[in-house]
Amino acid sequence: MSIKQILLVIGCAAIGLVPTAALACSCPTHQYNYFQVGSSGVLPANAYGVPWLKSYDSVLSVVQVIGSTETPVDYTVEQLDNSFINLVRPTNWAQGNQYRIQARAAKADIKVGDNVELRSPKLSASSTVVDSLWVTSSSCSMEVKAAYVDVAMNLGLDPDDYFFKTYVDGRQWNTSSDSCTRVPPGESWVGRGTDRIMALCVEDEGFGGLSTGPHTVRMEAYLPNTEIIHKSNTIDIDLDCEPDDGCQSVHGSNATPLVFVVGLLGWRRRRPA
Repeated sequence: MSIKQILLVIGCAAIGLVPTAALACSCPTHQYNYFQVGSSGVLPANAYGVPWLKSYDSVLSVVQVIGSTETPVDYTVEQLDNSFINLVRPTNWAQGNQYRIQARAAKADIKVGDNVELRSPKLSASSTVVDSLWVTSSSCSMEVKAAYVDVAMNLGLDPDDYFFKTYVDGRQWNTSSDSCTRVPPGESWVGRGTDRIMALCVEDEGFGGLSTGPHTVRMEAYLPNTEIIHKSNTIDIDLDCEPDDGCQSVHGSNATPLVFVVGLLGWRRRRPA
C-alpha cells in the first residue's frame, strides 16, 4: 500500500472520529392505548374523568362496579386540544363510586376518592453535571457534550395521576433524546414529575437546548380539564460547561477507523523489503 493510500485511509478515519448525526431518521409509528392512572386506582372526585391516551379508535366499555355486580353506565369522551389525551367521564361520576373501563387490551379499575386540595410542592435540583448526552438533532439524534441539571417535584401525591409541565425562564420546556422518541403526554424525556434541563457545550447545530449560564425553573402538576394545578416554587440553576481539554473520547464504532489505521501502519512496517 502506498503512502498516498495510507493517508487517504487516515483521512477517512479522521472523519469517522468526528461525532456526526445519522444521515436520515426513519421513525416508527407510535401507537397509544392506555389509561393514565396511578397504582392505587383512586382518582380525586374533582378530576374531570379518567385520562385515556389513544392514537387510534377503539371500542370502549364502562361499567359501574358494586360488589360483584357490573352495570353498564353512560359516559362521555372528550378529546383535549387535538392531542392523544381523552377524558372518559361516567355520567354518574361521584365520590365513592367504582368503575371498570376497558378498550381492547387497555383496562383500568377506578375508584373515585375525596376532592384534592391545591398544594405548593417543592422543586429540588441536582448539582450541574457536564457529560455526554444523546439529544435531538436535525438528523434524528447525536451524542454531544452538555451541561445539565435534573429537577424533581415533591408532589406528595401519586405522580401517575397527574400531568406535568416544566417551565424554564417562563417558557415551557420540551426536548427528547432523539427525533423518533415520542415523549408520552404529561411526562418529560426522563420521566413523570422529573425533568432534565440542559445546555450544549458545543456549537448548536440544530440539536436544541438552552444557552449556558443561569436560568429559572418551575414545574406544574395538573389534572386535565380542571383548575387543579399544583405549582412549585421557582428555583435558579446554572448551566456552566467545564473547560474543554481539547480531547474527545472515542465511542462505539467511531473507534474502528483508528484501530484499522494503526493496524495498517503496523502491517506496513512488517512488510518484507
